[in-house]
Amino acid sequence: MTADRLDQKLAALAAFPQADEAVVARMGELLPGLDDRSVRRVNPLRFASEHGLPEDKVVDFFLCATRAGLFDLSWNLTCPACGGILNRNGSLDELSGPEMEHCVLCDIDVQKSLDDHVETSFTLSQAVRELDIQAHTDLQSYLAAHFSGNVTLDPELWAYVSSVLRGYLGLGPGEEREVLFADWSEPRFRVVSIAVHEAVSVPMGAGRAEAEQTLRLSLSRRGFEASVSPGPELLPGPVRVIARNLLDDPVGLSFFAVDYTRLHEIIARARNTVRPFLTGKSLLTNQTFRELFRVQTLAPNLNLNMRSLTVLFTDLKDSTALYEKIGDVAAYSLIQKHFDALARVVRQHRGSVVKTMGDAVMAAFSDPTEALRAAIGMLDAAACLGQQVGLKIGLHEGPALVINNVGSLDYFGQTVNVAARVQGLAGSGEVWASGGLMSWPGAAQALSALGWTSQEHQATLKGVGGTTTVFQLLPQAARTQEPLCPEYS
Repeated sequence: MTADRLDQKLAALAAFPQADEAVVARMGELLPGLDDRSVRRVNPLRFASEHGLPEDKVVDFFLCATRAGLFDLSWNLTCPACGGILNRNGSLDELSGPEMEHCVLCDIDVQKSLDDHVETSFTLSQAVRELDIQAHTDLQSYLAAHFSGNVTLDPELWAYVSSVLRGYLGLGPGEEREVLFADWSEPRFRVVSIAVHEAVSVPMGAGRAEAEQTLRLSLSRRGFEASVSPGPELLPGPVRVIARNLLDDPVGLSFFAVDYTRLHEIIARARNTVRPFLTGKSLLTNQTFRELFRVQTLAPNLNLNMRSLTVLFTDLKDSTALYEKIGDVAAYSLIQKHFDALARVVRQHRGSVVKTMGDAVMAAFSDPTEALRAAIGMLDAAACLGQQVGLKIGLHEGPALVINNVGSLDYFGQTVNVAARVQGLAGSGEVWASGGLMSWPGAAQALSALGWTSQEHQATLKGVGGTTTVFQLLPQAARTQEPLCPEYS
């Protein structure tokens, strides 16, 4: 690593208010000692844990470092069955398009779920250090390069995949190599290159070949082309594979005798172990990401699915009367302080402010329990601003679409509509939440830990058929002390 370039990039982080000085200093100590593999596809949550650093501040560091040109951000779609990286995307736009991606190793379709199948990771910029990673020289290097380091396969699944793997061959650009299988006895012959998402199953016949057979493989942008001699199909027996890479990049070829009926049965009952990682959803609901990556060019037709998003709406009661009561200048100043206070609470609870509309705020959270904590924290923040601010809050959890709204990330769908309607039920100083949110694992416990409880109601929400179960959140006891008010109040 070039020390001058690293120092230059780290110094540039001083211009980012989101970057914690202590974390920047610690990263300056750590980065020069890390090898190439340690700075490729960094999981910031794992990095924070291993180095005893605050998780949220480490995430903010990597986001700021990406804007400063120290790291590159990647959105990696992974297969939940094998952990293979199905595609690497340098921007959010590249995830758009078809909802499913095919895993050529598992022969299954994978949904582009921002909730749990899209890993966001960070790789040290080549401008700072040229990473010398030989990703195709051997099987271990190949696995490290093209499979998620956050997934540990179920023992039964790993045992089966290992048992049907018959060989590996790495090929440089334009290179031709061969490998001999002295006695291929299985009735299946499949060649996979997960790096370029291509695979071919070679037909196998009955009987047995007495003489050596030749399988010629070429891999180009059109995919695999295979020919057998003497042909037309392979027979159990000796097989010499002559493989040629017609691509401009190195590739790895894995040879499998996989029975997909059995593999899919094992996948169906497999329980892989997954380390916590920064999901695509978590990044999109991160306030620092929204602030730093506003200028990221988004496709006008951007359309991505989230299985679960918690949306929070606020509004002020009788805000029009406030302008009349204390005057335009004082009211405007108070409203701006209110926006700043709520934004600070949202950030503290790992959410993001999506937009403000008049005197209202729309915020999004990946964790419903953090949204509940934020809602209670907002009431405290409003109390610090005085009795003139009558804050009303509503929350709902459910699926949502990520869209491009005039060049900014926004959310669309019934979840957003219901959250707005639930907010409409709240009075001054009240928080209401949908039944769906309150049934979320850990929601009731999180509320109880804050000293709050809930009261169930049935309500008719505009645009929602029938009655809806909603909850009014109530403190378990009257406040005995004033909330701690930050200096901006």
